[in-house]
Amino acid sequence: MKLFTQGGCATPTHLLNELYKISSENNITGLKNYHIHLEGQIPYANDEGSKFIRSQCFFVGSNLRKSVNSNNADYIPIFLSDIPKLFYQNIINLDIALINCSYPDHHGNCTLGISVDIARSAIKNSKIIVAMMNKKMPRTHGDGIIHISHIDHAIEMDVDP
Repeated sequence: MKLFTQGGCATPTHLLNELYKISSENNITGLKNYHIHLEGQIPYANDEGSKFIRSQCFFVGSNLRKSVNSNNADYIPIFLSDIPKLFYQNIINLDIALINCSYPDHHGNCTLGISVDIARSAIKNSKIIVAMMNKKMPRTHGDGIIHISHIDHAIEMDVDP
């Protein structure tokens, strides 16, 4: 299964922690998680965890550098502007996108907040969208809008993005 996780300051850390917990408790192996830089501790970034979820890094931050160097994560060298093509052209066919978004407004529109980057192309091309709806995620304008009807599963959280 191929996952995408929104990165930067909008990393849905709670969703990653729960995904690792569920996959390790149920021995679900071979998940690939595509992302740019993720913030915070990555619970599966070690020998034991990488058999359940393996990071596919388009950008390697300090929290995953050791994992890439010890062959517990993979680095995919690519220009940031070329990553959306991987999703739009189904070179990487995503099953699930994990995002951190604002609560919907009165029209039902959520926003990707402070980290749109490649997330827009990922959510447009994922079969399932799982959102952490966050009251503390700032609303933004532009191409980072996603209607609530496009979100398949949501959890409400109020955490700093």
